[in-house]
This record gives sequence, structure tokens and C-alpha cells, in this order.
Amino acid sequence: MRFFSYVMAMVLWASVPAAGQSNLRTLDAATLAQHYGAVGRLDLGQGGFCTGALISADVVLTAAHCVFDRATARRISVGEMSFHAGLADGRALATRGVIAAVTHPGYQFNQSNRVERVGNDLALVRLSAPITGPGLRPFRTQLQVHPGTHVEVVSYARGRSNAPAVEDGCGVLTRDATVLVLSCEVDFGASGAPIFQRFGDEVRIVSVVSSKAAWKDRSVSLAAVMDAELAVLVDAYRADLGDVSAIETVSARR
Repeated sequence: MRFFSYVMAMVLWASVPAAGQSNLRTLDAATLAQHYGAVGRLDLGQGGFCTGALISADVVLTAAHCVFDRATARRISVGEMSFHAGLADGRALATRGVIAAVTHPGYQFNQSNRVERVGNDLALVRLSAPITGPGLRPFRTQLQVHPGTHVEVVSYARGRSNAPAVEDGCGVLTRDATVLVLSCEVDFGASGAPIFQRFGDEVRIVSVVSSKAAWKDRSVSLAAVMDAELAVLVDAYRADLGDVSAIETVSARR
């Protein structure tokens, strides 16, 4: 496939720090609590972190690679993880420990083709107790996102670990059956960040940030196409941990 061949040659740039990020806008505590309180920082032990978002009161959607130790390629102990919802100015609306993490059955951390693993780079993290309260309503997920769709990303990242930023001026450049290519700017720590599509006053998660790359001589970000893969992940979660009926997915635009 020409699309994969081209991005594969460029994805080696994924370790190069992003430049500029002029479209990012830091969210203050009030704005975060009002609109994006269910987004949080997922701490991973040893000072590492990713971004995640509640899709039910006790389940966080993030990237699968976040639950692996990069140096050892082993799963990180859930005892070393914690989720800080609505973290801004160093204070969270709620903090919970993690008791389980389920990755997409097709995800392989050590897969040599880094682009192909993007399509399965999804995980569900179960919290030690539900998170509820004002501004903490879980997000619905939205399938069937198309090229040309305007999206926004809310993420924590290097240099802004205690307050998230939103980029609302980016979009889906192209896609194939498994990978989305977006114009959104990301940096280390933004892995797992929710990619939102807006429907009136509601934002729905269409995917999560997997990595950054370069495509056609421009910086881009990559994410999984969730059309079928989220259902596969939810089925794996159910098999391991029980029902997740509170997760609400919208399969058509409405």
C-alpha cells in the first residue's frame, strides 16, 4: 500500500520533539472542569505519564503502548499507575488508582512496523473506584470519522504536565482502513490523548493519539481507526473483567 510505505519511511521522526505548537491553548482549571474534566493524566511510575479520558465512570481509554515500559518492553504494574482527572494547576478533580489494564488483542508492543501497530494502539484502564461529580461526565465515543473532519485534541505533554492544552484547529488529513493521519500537533506525554469531534455542545472521542510522524514533508500525528477495533477491545475487556455496559458508542453521525 503506497500510503503505508510513505508514512513508514517517515515515522522514524516520531522521536524528534515537536516544534512550534502555536495552535495549542492551555486550559485553565475552570474551562477544563466545565468542558473536559473527564480528561486526565495517567501516571505510569518512574516519572512517566500519558493522557487518557473517561468513557465510563471507572474506565479510561488510552493508547496501548502507554502500559508498557519502553526500556524493558514489559507491562507496567498497575500498582504503579494512577489517573488524575481534570488535573490543572497541579490539582485534580479526582484521583484514582488503577486495578487492571486491557490492551487490544492485536496490539504487539515489539512489532517492527511501527505504523501497522498504530491501528491497534488502544487500551482500557480500569480504575480502583468510579469517578463521578460535576464536570466529570464520561465521554461518548464516535465511530466513522472521515478525511476533512475537524477535530480537537486535549493533552498533557512534556513541559505542561500539570495543565493540559487543547488544539482545536486541526483535522483528519487522510486515512486508510486502520490508521488516521491528523494535522494535530503532539509531543511526549500526549500519547493516549482523546481526539474529539464536536457535535453541537457535545464532544465525542473518535480516537486517541498514538504517535507523531511526518507525512508529505509535514509534521502529523497518527491514531487508530476505531470503527471496528474499539468493539474488539471492549469484548476483550469484558472477557477479562466483566461488563462495561456504561460505555456508549455512537456508530452513526447524529
